[in-house]
Amino acid sequence: MKYRVEIDGLRAISVISVVLFHFGLSTFSGGYVGVDIFFVISGYLITSIILKEIHQDSFSLANFYVRRARRILPVLFFMLLVSSLISIIVLLPNDLYSFCKSLLSVNIYASNFYFWRESGYWAVANDLKPLLHTWSLAVEEQYYIFFPLFLLICKRLKLQYIFIFLIIILLSSLGLSQWGAYAKPSANFYLLPTRAWELAIGACLTLVQYNFPIQLKNSKFTKYFSDIVSLVGLVFISYSIFLFDEETPFPSCWALLPTLGASLVILFSSRETIIGRVLGNKILVSIGLISYSLYLWHQPVLALYRSYFFLGMHWYHYLTLFIIIIILSYISYYFVEKPFRDKNNFSDKQIVYFCTSFTLVFILFAIVGIYTEGFSLYSSKRHQIFTEYQSSSMSNSGLSLKCDGNFPAPKECWTDPNPEVLVWGDSFAMHLVPALLASDPNIRLVQMTKSACGPFFDIAPVSVKFPADQCLSFNHRVKSWLSDNRSVKYVIMSSPFEEYLSKGAELLDSHGNKFTSSREIIYTELMATLTEIKLLGAIPVLVSPTPGNGLDLGRCVARAKYFYDDSSICNFDPASLMDYRQTIFSIMDEIELSNRVIRLDKLLCDAQQCHALLDDTPIYRDRGHLSHEGARLIGKKYNLYQMMIHDSNNN
Repeated sequence: MKYRVEIDGLRAISVISVVLFHFGLSTFSGGYVGVDIFFVISGYLITSIILKEIHQDSFSLANFYVRRARRILPVLFFMLLVSSLISIIVLLPNDLYSFCKSLLSVNIYASNFYFWRESGYWAVANDLKPLLHTWSLAVEEQYYIFFPLFLLICKRLKLQYIFIFLIIILLSSLGLSQWGAYAKPSANFYLLPTRAWELAIGACLTLVQYNFPIQLKNSKFTKYFSDIVSLVGLVFISYSIFLFDEETPFPSCWALLPTLGASLVILFSSRETIIGRVLGNKILVSIGLISYSLYLWHQPVLALYRSYFFLGMHWYHYLTLFIIIIILSYISYYFVEKPFRDKNNFSDKQIVYFCTSFTLVFILFAIVGIYTEGFSLYSSKRHQIFTEYQSSSMSNSGLSLKCDGNFPAPKECWTDPNPEVLVWGDSFAMHLVPALLASDPNIRLVQMTKSACGPFFDIAPVSVKFPADQCLSFNHRVKSWLSDNRSVKYVIMSSPFEEYLSKGAELLDSHGNKFTSSREIIYTELMATLTEIKLLGAIPVLVSPTPGNGLDLGRCVARAKYFYDDSSICNFDPASLMDYRQTIFSIMDEIELSNRVIRLDKLLCDAQQCHALLDDTPIYRDRGHLSHEGARLIGKKYNLYQMMIHDSNNN
């Protein structure tokens, strides 16, 4: 296939958008679409190569997979080797244990399945997973297990029929993706069935060019028209990169914008068009040439650096990282990628031997790391940290994981069939349950909680991952249950209110109206909910979120103990509280004039600092939730339930 510089320019745009998105630059809020553009490019190029060889009767599955190995594996193994060595030094045993599990999945081409299973509300933050980005490589390799076979089976058919079959696959996968974006967003993001359509678009581009080579050059498709259409494609891509964000349902029909944009650029740009010349400039092409290495290195460098500088990073850290990533990418391209692609340097047999050997070495390393719990069994200190952090970082869902979003509340969510306490809210209500039971084991309570669904009767945050209508429905059912169960004396409610108060947050009300949130709306709706609870005959107790500065304080304490033997470095200045925390605390200042409010910030902070530990016990499991031990300590230390009842009765 003839080399096209504009495709390398398109690769550059794709990888730059992905890298800057992962650097956290808000301008590139939709930079993740770079992966989707890569899928289209890959589908186009690989299909072009396969069809050409099938047409020449020279296609071989063995040769195809060896070529894929030459292209993909040597630099991947180089990245895995360096990442593994650094991980041993900078990661906690628990994180090294997780790294080894991901390393194993990478080497059996199943990392997309692994990261899908490891995702969820209580999962480790994605920006701390060094091999997270390999999910896209797994999707591609799974696709190319089946796609060449499909073309071989269909090789006696006319290309028009192959095109029709591909369109059917494309539309089926796209339809599944549109459904999955709302019903199963995590599986939808990571798995091949909902990503195959993007690769299939690239394959269809090849068939379009095979079927209509003359039409694309005749007078109907002039240079002027090609300029306009390829510009439209670039506009589609730019719109996606700059205006999509993490709340955009993705992948779904929204992903048609960047993928069709890439398709128009591939079909209509060339060295003769304006867009082709823009994409073919030396700077973009040079970045495009190292795009694979750049993609491979950016995530582990960022994740391992963030793990090491766990107290936060500044602009000069990011500048250093960017330079490191660029240097590693050029080294990888010129000293690993290019030499291994050249058959004069390495024969096919040597490539097979090399790749098999390294795969087995990494699998063995990963298995040992998993079996020894992140190599912690070789050191008493490492194993102590592993055990302590494993305990403190456990999801704190209250009485049971079954108490998250299920209604009626399962039997696991009751301590007595006639409860006098209802615990209601999101995960910040869940984590209060161990504290309440520690302060009084005989509490008769029922837990009705749902992740990312705060204690409001008439509003819910608009979110792709946590649909607002489901939150409203859940809370309406809680209200109905409360009106029918007059045994309940106290309604203990809590939330961080992050989804309600973050910049640009949208709300949905019970009448189906969408609107932008504000401090005044949240205050009014909270007061209305508290009033309704009182009218239902119960006493509402609003518990504030924990104080937080945006850092993962649970991980901070574990790392501080392990690396410095001094966890006090994780304590923080009250002035560094996150903006929305400060906003909700100010709202609670007003609410507690007429309602009972328990302020965890006043329990955990003094004038000088907020504490990440109390009595040498880690309070947090992450950046906001209480650990099991921390919740129990607070419950006992402050006699939390009696504090609520005593002051509620006085209000």
